[in-house]
Amino acid sequence: MKRILFVFSIAVALACGSVNDKQGCSVSTECPVGQYCATAGGESKCWPDPVLPTASAVSASCTPGPCLRDSVLHVQATVTDDKEVLDASVSLDLDSARSFPMAKSGPIWVADVPLRALPFDAFTKDVVATVIGRDGARNSSAPKSGAGVTVTRLKWTYNAAAPLTSPAVMSDGTAVVGVSAAADQVLAISASGTKAWSRTLGTAAAVVTAAPAVGQFAIWVGSEDGKVYAVALDGSAANSGVDLTAAVKGSVAVLGAGAKEWCFATVTSVSGTGFIGTASSQGESAISSAPAQEGFTTGPIVATDDRIHAPTANSTNSATLRTFELSTAPVSLTGTWTASIGKKFGAAIAMDGS
Repeated sequence: MKRILFVFSIAVALACGSVNDKQGCSVSTECPVGQYCATAGGESKCWPDPVLPTASAVSASCTPGPCLRDSVLHVQATVTDDKEVLDASVSLDLDSARSFPMAKSGPIWVADVPLRALPFDAFTKDVVATVIGRDGARNSSAPKSGAGVTVTRLKWTYNAAAPLTSPAVMSDGTAVVGVSAAADQVLAISASGTKAWSRTLGTAAAVVTAAPAVGQFAIWVGSEDGKVYAVALDGSAANSGVDLTAAVKGSVAVLGAGAKEWCFATVTSVSGTGFIGTASSQGESAISSAPAQEGFTTGPIVATDDRIHAPTANSTNSATLRTFELSTAPVSLTGTWTASIGKKFGAAIAMDGS
């Protein structure tokens, strides 16, 4: 029995060594990885540490909520060890290769992660935070993840209690929309989601179903009363620019021209003939027409060479792209060329800048 105990004590001594065999230290980071600094026999020495730390109770939230794409995500967790905790870090599944250091706050570890600093390839998705702690021996805990937190790009919603058009956005982030209503047919919503102003156009028939356009001098709006309106950029006034006598259902286009600008809109009359009109920020206007029973099917676009393009369709649904040029002395719109583009369509057209 004594021999067995003797052999065992030798084995322990060989495994752990004596205090004199240990490296001296003042803090654990001076020790080799896997060892921590502890005092034994009045001296601070490096000792093996086979026990891993533990991360738990991971949670994440935004204050104030909800979590937006550009919010700061507050993460907290508990990290424990039988001897000492050196540090902790957190990563998000948006980019798991990138981690953020956590700071000790009382009994927990915390970090504020700027979501804007990470990729976000969705409109709305649940984001998961994962925490790893390290002890003084630089042993890492098993990764611990918290519950997913919903992050969204949706900053606000606004209930206008009526159908709205697509928005035109001003340089300060204000969104301007047309409203299908008998009054306040132009509505501006601030970048924070609150009403900035509204403006009534003409009569109750001036319902707006086509997206407005923001220019340098005015907000241009086509209405179902057949008129194109120039609304002051601050919404303080609205002036009728040109009367096309039929409902403007397609979006309008704007051409800058130095000290003034021009707005273009298309309509189709009850007889099926299309008209294109323009109005300037200085009160000038002109109207041109397509051939009889050739109606415009979408709003116009302005190309980089200042030409105006818009598609029409005839009674057999054959479609034609029509191009117009603006002359200012005197003011007129002149058709210059056409191209057959197949069958009638109602989708908006776009210009390839190349």
